[in-house]
Amino acid sequence: MAAMKLYLPYGALGSVSVQKQITFHWFRIEREEPLAAYETLLLGYKNLTPEARTKAEAMVDEFFSESEFHQLRDYLRQRHGEDLRTTVLMAPVNAVKPDLGTRAGSLRPFAQCASGPNGGSGFCRLSDEENYGLPFPVWGYYAAAIAPAHLTAAPIAAAKVEEEAEAV
Repeated sequence: MAAMKLYLPYGALGSVSVQKQITFHWFRIEREEPLAAYETLLLGYKNLTPEARTKAEAMVDEFFSESEFHQLRDYLRQRHGEDLRTTVLMAPVNAVKPDLGTRAGSLRPFAQCASGPNGGSGFCRLSDEENYGLPFPVWGYYAAAIAPAHLTAAPIAAAKVEEEAEAV
């Protein structure tokens, strides 16, 4: 059996206007069934603690299948005139050893990342935009190196780019 490819798409969204271009890391939310058995997606799955197992499952649930990636790419091209880049991982991914380049192994799903103060990081709820056309919900996470002074999502205002300040 061939190893399964897992996709971690990212790219700019031109309809979001900022003083500095922001890269969104797109991820699946509310996945009802895993892409495959977690034992085949996560290296050392049976040896993970219950807490690490829960985080690792949430992490791989955010990845895209090849078909989902192509659907998202086509949607962003047609709807927003944007293209995607992606990192492709071959399952099983290491859920313990951190990989800063792909985020795999860091055991921190994007959905569990915090929105930063002054819009330095946050979420774009793509699936909340008006007339959203994909059969699965997608959000994007961004972490700007320099917090933008101004962030709007003109054509996708309903996509709700969040700029929540963390309570200190």
